[in-house]
Amino acid sequence: MSKHYEEMSQLDRTDKKMKFKIVGRNGETKIKEFRSQYEADLYCERLNYERLERLGLIEHLNMTAIKFD
Repeated sequence: MSKHYEEMSQLDRTDKKMKFKIVGRNGETKIKEFRSQYEADLYCERLNYERLERLGLIEHLNMTAIKFD
């Protein structure tokens, strides 16, 4: 293979995006594009974290679990 062909095939691999259907808790669906499954997982994790933070369910994570005297 020529060097140019190898470079083009690498560019094709990095530019491809996958479409994911994201379903919210209220049944709302969104179609989003991500470069990898990992990127999609991070996006969903961030949405879940923000939701829990709004509900006040994760504020205990900011406190220490063990109190030393």
